[in-house]
Amino acid sequence: MTKNPSHLNQSRAQPSRSTEHLHNSITDFHSLSQYHMKLARILQKHNQHQCCIILCDWALTSMLKALYMKENNSLFPPRFLSMTDLLHIIHTKTNPGLDVVVFIGTIQFLSSQLETPLLQNMKHKDVSRLLRRTDDILCQLSPRVIIDLSEAYQPLFFI
Repeated sequence: MTKNPSHLNQSRAQPSRSTEHLHNSITDFHSLSQYHMKLARILQKHNQHQCCIILCDWALTSMLKALYMKENNSLFPPRFLSMTDLLHIIHTKTNPGLDVVVFIGTIQFLSSQLETPLLQNMKHKDVSRLLRRTDDILCQLSPRVIIDLSEAYQPLFFI
């Protein structure tokens, strides 16, 4: 039985389908975080504060799933990431990431409290601060997910 030499050359030159599928899935989750934040920014202008909080949560979740998939070389991220999982994903040698994990937990909590006066009475400036912090975190995490800077998360707020 002879081996097909063109097949051998192809496997060395091109990534496997599973690797390509993983890369595409990571890119899709990364892009989804940008779309969620753009929509949150639009809805903020229309005083849809509850929707903004939900979209911030979804944006962070999408970016975290992309980061999880990249760092674990896994096509299937967990449906839910615990605080311990978040610490492992976000922690770097230069930044322990505890403040980011606490913020993510806060956004998750707020997005689950839609019917409470806490969210219904939230002021525009408070929602703006949450959006800015979410935007900042996404900017921090994006380079760890996407190598090509032209595809990196584009900040919505400028200082």
